[in-house]
Formats: sequence, structure tokens, C-alpha cells
Amino acid sequence: MTAPRRASRVGLGAALLVLALLAAELGAGWIHFQRSPEGGSALVWMAERAIDRAGRAWRDRALARELGPVTVADYERAVFSPEGAAVFAELQRRYDAEFQALHDTVRRRGARLVLFYVPSDQASRGEGERFFRAMAEKHQVPFVAASRLGELPPDVAFLLPWDSHPSRLGHRIMADALAPALDALRSHRAPTPVVTGRNPLLGDFPPGMNEILRTQPLAPFVLRTNAQGLRMDSDVPLSPPGQVVLLLGDSFTFGTPLPVEDAYPTRLAGLLPGRLVVNAGVGGYGIREERALYEERWGEARADIVVLQALDNDLTSLLWLAPQLWTRAMPRREASEAERALLEALRARR
Repeated sequence: MTAPRRASRVGLGAALLVLALLAAELGAGWIHFQRSPEGGSALVWMAERAIDRAGRAWRDRALARELGPVTVADYERAVFSPEGAAVFAELQRRYDAEFQALHDTVRRRGARLVLFYVPSDQASRGEGERFFRAMAEKHQVPFVAASRLGELPPDVAFLLPWDSHPSRLGHRIMADALAPALDALRSHRAPTPVVTGRNPLLGDFPPGMNEILRTQPLAPFVLRTNAQGLRMDSDVPLSPPGQVVLLLGDSFTFGTPLPVEDAYPTRLAGLLPGRLVVNAGVGGYGIREERALYEERWGEARADIVVLQALDNDLTSLLWLAPQLWTRAMPRREASEAERALLEALRARR
């Protein structure tokens, strides 16, 4: 074959490859942009999510093999039963250690910590609230409970039966419960840390997101993030003029699956004029992730009041089988003797 013909075939092959990639990008883009308004390459977007789904599926299969006939939900419910008393006590000790570490960091930075409990799981039989209240008393931090949320019919306070997160009314109740406790601390200021002159990344999401999340299949919602990776429509100033209230929490603080304007952090901001309320909630987070976020992200930003929002499942998030989160991967540890004994007892009844 002559050199010109060989070059012609190579050129044709390269052109066909480019056309194939362009067709794939256009096809993937059509699929992708039906779901999300974000920019960038659709092929990269789909590849990243395929890798993430494959990793999650692999971890889920490994955990299913380990649990056998016992489901994660069965195990978590058993923790709050008399049979799970040893595991429950172990989780309380772990939570206490994490809470102490968070409290130490908050005090060292000159801020005040508030523990905000939201009733969410009837299976806890009130054990969760009793534990968190005792925790606050032990460490001498203000304790607030959105008790009215647990007094209303579940399908009024929450989006049941299709979703277990609070309704708009539920979020209003949460904001109304928390506001008076924060109003009592309105004069507190932490020292202003030295900043680098740029807005630091303060949250665990990529900045500038504008994507439809389908984590709740029956209620997809839009996730917008500000320049600092927080679910907020405005940025956090480098030197806020008023008090800064930082909310650490899970999907209840994040606001799944409601629009951000209906989530309790936004409602709370309306009840605390002149103060900046920062929503640093992330779905699925427990105290380990919340503490890590605060310690790593808030060294160059002032937070005068740090609110730790807690649910009953914050205790079970410290189990060895707690899921790995794409926003913040925490190392999974081996099951303790008590956790393993509870699993064997549940297996024996199957």
C-alpha cells in the first residue's frame, strides 16, 4: 500500500472516530440534559456516575453477603430493642466521644455549640431524645427539641407515605423551635480568624452546582450550591457583619426533597434578622462527617454559633455497616463483638 493511500485510510479512520465520539456525546448529552441543567461533558458526567453506581453496588453486595438474611433496616431496629442493649450502649459511648471532640473544637474557636434534636423514628421509643438531652446536660450545651414534630400525625409532619422527610409544615415547626434558643445567644461572637483573602470552600458539595437530584425517586429536586459548596443561594461573606449561625446536620437540615426556600435553615434566617444562617447540612451525614466538615472547612471562616442537628439514626450511623457517602468517605471499621453477637442472634431467628 502506498504512503498516500495509507495516510488517507488513517485520516478516514480518525474522522470516523471523531464522528462516533461526537455522536456519543450528543446522544449522552440529550439523555443527561433531560435530567440536569449543569454544563460540561455528558460523557464524563455519565462515566463518573456509572463508576459511582458500580462502587456502591459492589459495597452493597458485599454487605448483603455479610448480613445474610438480615436487612440493614432489621438490624437498625434491633439496636433500639432490649436485645440490642449492648450495641446501643456501645453506640452511645462512641457518640459521646465524637460529641466531646466536636465540642472541644467549637470552644477552642470561641464559638458556642447547640444540640438540636428532631424526633424522626418511632422505633427508638423515646430513647434517642433521652440520650441526646442527657448528652447536652453532661457537656453543658443548650438543648432544643422540635417535640411538636413528634406530636402531629406522621403524614402531616412528614411527607409520608412516599417520603420520610419533614413536610413544609415540619420545617416551619423546626425553625420555630430553634429560633428562641438562638435568640438568647444573639450577642455571642467568636474571634475572627485570619483569612486568605478568598472565599474558602465551606461545604462538601462542588461549588456552583445546579443539578436535579433523583435520590428520592418520587420527588426529584434541584440542588443549587453557592461558591463555597453549600446549599444556599447566596455566598458567605469573608467578614460577615453580624452573628454567624452554622447549621450542621443531615438531610433534614439539607432540606431533602424540598426547595431550599422551604427548608428550615432558610425559614430560620427569616426569624433571626441581622444574622447569617449557614446551611451546611448534607444528606446521610452523622456526627463523624459533621465534625470532620466543621474541623476541616471552618478554620478560616467565623461561626459564632454551631448548631448540631441530631436524629435518632445518628446513633445507628456509627454502626460498622453504615453506608459510605460520596460526599465524604469515612473509613469503615470491623464489627465489634457486641455488633457481631446481635447479628448472629438475628440470623438465628430467620
